[in-house]
Amino acid sequence: MSSSNLFLAGGHHSRGAFFGAKRALLLLLGPMLVACAGPRPAPSVQLRAFLGASDDGAYSYAEISESPGAALLARKVTVDARGKQTSDQALEPASAQAALAAAAQAGAAANRTVEAALGAVSMEGFSLERATFLAAAEGSTRWSLEPVQGAPCELILLDEEAELRISMRLPGGREELVLYRLPKVGRTRIEGVLLLPGARRALARTLSVWSDGDSVYRLEGLAELELGAALATLLDARAVRALQTGRLAQAREDLERAVRAAPRDAVAHYNLACAWALLGEEDKAILALGKAIDLEPEALRDQALRDPDLDGIRHRVELKLMIEPRSEDLGE
Repeated sequence: MSSSNLFLAGGHHSRGAFFGAKRALLLLLGPMLVACAGPRPAPSVQLRAFLGASDDGAYSYAEISESPGAALLARKVTVDARGKQTSDQALEPASAQAALAAAAQAGAAANRTVEAALGAVSMEGFSLERATFLAAAEGSTRWSLEPVQGAPCELILLDEEAELRISMRLPGGREELVLYRLPKVGRTRIEGVLLLPGARRALARTLSVWSDGDSVYRLEGLAELELGAALATLLDARAVRALQTGRLAQAREDLERAVRAAPRDAVAHYNLACAWALLGEEDKAILALGKAIDLEPEALRDQALRDPDLDGIRHRVELKLMIEPRSEDLGE
């Protein structure tokens, strides 16, 4: 069995390191996407606006930034369903100037301006209506994601003294995985979260505005949240505990949900293979292990060589072909 590593706030969350055949979730908080406090950004104005989503979870946004002595940046960007930028087009100058004028008029006011200013801007194949907007309340906000994720979980927005934080939690669970942190600088807020089709990603609408003498710095942003990966991490951690206490059916159910939430999560596929092997389902264990090793061959092949959870399929020729050293691996 393998598992994810979760560290305390300020640490590192890794899905690619494997330490031992058995592991339990050691930590309750671990950042995945971190916005750190630091030097103030150079642009006086930086605006990002959501332009729409496609049916498969891809999305588009507009980005505009302006700073003294620098050329105006105004572009429309598309990001595919796997998070890869696929196009970058120039934004019409008139639209960019309208957004900058609205931001200048707002000054240091703590409200977003870019969506209204770019209301007529669109990208072919993308629609605003395909995303579900969850508005933020004052203080602490909780949103149930069970209808879209297919598994009980909730998204939590906390407004604390020094920062805003978005995290995910399983109902009744003791783990809370931090997806995003935003230090408070001047007037800072998160307006809400846009759930993208496919239930694996979301975009948080953020705002930070502050004054420095006569200058006003204004950042209206979009922060991407990997919901599927976060849910898989939490389900995997709960499944590891279930395996360690002999609750094999519960572990298998959680791990099947995990691989649905994050199909390219090698750890979840590997642990699902362990669960199936312990349940005596050899063919299903072989299939799950094959997928895991395809995704993380170096780390998981070595793990599978010595993992007692896989002893039930140790006799299978498919396992031997997957994990035994081959001549090309040895440089022969």
